[in-house]
Amino acid sequence: MSAYTIPAGVTGKCWSISEAQDMQHVVLDLETLSLQPDARVISIGAVGLDAAFQIVNHFYIPLRIEWFANPRYSIDTNTFNWWLKQSEEARAALDIEDGALYSDAAEHFSKWVKANGDPATIKVWGNGPEFDIVILRYLFGDNHTEWPFAYNSAQSIRTIRMLNDTLNLGAVWTEPRVKHHALYDAEAEALFLQDVMKRLLAMDAQISDSMDR
Repeated sequence: MSAYTIPAGVTGKCWSISEAQDMQHVVLDLETLSLQPDARVISIGAVGLDAAFQIVNHFYIPLRIEWFANPRYSIDTNTFNWWLKQSEEARAALDIEDGALYSDAAEHFSKWVKANGDPATIKVWGNGPEFDIVILRYLFGDNHTEWPFAYNSAQSIRTIRMLNDTLNLGAVWTEPRVKHHALYDAEAEALFLQDVMKRLLAMDAQISDSMDR
């Protein structure tokens, strides 16, 4: 299989979906206006990987902010001001006026997952156990959309970082092409996961080989 390439220059005026029906892992990244579980989400990015941890798929969608006063979603002043200081490229990827409605974004994401793999077995990865997955699940619930993953599917990139450091695996984090762009942040996390798992599998093969001698 040829190497899968995520397009450059994905901006806020579109979402990008590709189909490869062998997705076993989804690395998820959100951009938000708060750090709370009910944070207002402004974009969703995701990268799909197959069983060999090769990138096969991607998803990106910017979200419209319909009502700043909506009490069901939080906005943190510090986070909002932080966004104003980010790069033009990162802010250009957002579309808070003409992006997707929350309900439509949840539906599109769910369809993408189900079209490209088995939701019962796909593992979903967030950068930590308390942020991306928790926030997106809240958005799904609030919009009466079924969560497209199994209850025990959640995984943590932060744990993968700890394993890399503890076991001295030597995997190197590659900075995203555009920092704080949900798709490119997800891509960077997916590449790191890919590198760590490749090194762990190689270590396992070496141990198995030594035991067979």
